[in-house]
Amino acid sequence: MIQLRKIHHRGNYQIGISFGYNQHLIAKVRRIGAFWSQTHKCWYVLYNKENYQLILRNFDNVEIIKDENDERHTEPAEIQQEIVHIADTISEIRPDIQAEHKGTVPEIAGKIVFTGSTGKYWVLKVPYQKTITPKLKKARINTVLAD
Repeated sequence: MIQLRKIHHRGNYQIGISFGYNQHLIAKVRRIGAFWSQTHKCWYVLYNKENYQLILRNFDNVEIIKDENDERHTEPAEIQQEIVHIADTISEIRPDIQAEHKGTVPEIAGKIVFTGSTGKYWVLKVPYQKTITPKLKKARINTVLAD
């Protein structure tokens, strides 16, 4: 019996192929193009559908070992996690701006409104400004500008 598990080796995900020492199985894994990993102490091929099918065609009695870290992580919106309340006002998050920094705060800073979140994204309402709006558009974010 051979065991398959997903490993990360040489910068890519690989299919790790493990079995007890057996010259016949070693010859078979070499024929499908597998390499030996001294780090993981197993043979490996690139993690893709074609290599997986190739292994299933060439080997009988294959067991897949799943690691708890291999589970797909769902987005918070999909598992319906509650939105945690952080603060009603900015002053609850950070103290008032010190006097020496008050001149550097843009006049629209108080007009930016947090309207909620969609999954992992925040939705902000930002007034149009000639200097800031082009920079927001260059950034890779979705913007809807208020009038």
